[in-house]
Amino acid sequence: MLPYGNAQTAGGVVQCQHGPAECNLNMVEACGIKHLPVASDYMTFIFCVESGAPSGTPDSLIKSCAKDTTTATAISACYGEGAGAEGKAAIAALAAKTTVTKHQYTPWLIINGKHSTAGEQNLKAAICAAYKGSAKPAACSTNDADIDVPKCFPNSTTVVV
Repeated sequence: MLPYGNAQTAGGVVQCQHGPAECNLNMVEACGIKHLPVASDYMTFIFCVESGAPSGTPDSLIKSCAKDTTTATAISACYGEGAGAEGKAAIAALAAKTTVTKHQYTPWLIINGKHSTAGEQNLKAAICAAYKGSAKPAACSTNDADIDVPKCFPNSTTVVV
């Protein structure tokens, strides 16, 4: 998970495609990843932040989405009202990781090191097909439908489904 999207960095300043609010939430999510190193914990945090983003402020989202007060305090300090040194470093690290993907739109899904358009259509099916373990997870034997995720292209305000 790289919450950087189609942002651009020039001279150490990050410009997000959808403006400062997107940059603030990207930093909140980057700080969440830093302070919640277990994927299931940071993904729960990110899903909560994304679902509350239309009406919540970064500070209110951190408080309501963090798993406990200690974590909320750490994420809030990292974010630093959008100017935290730790948050800026986290975003810079995500920018570097995002750049090497050479993504053309978001979300840009990579499974086992390769771009997966199949995963953009049905994430669970693509993950289950790529799974290399001895016993597939139980979820791989259900046929519930996944959703088609809209794509956001750089320098565009149009979302393509």
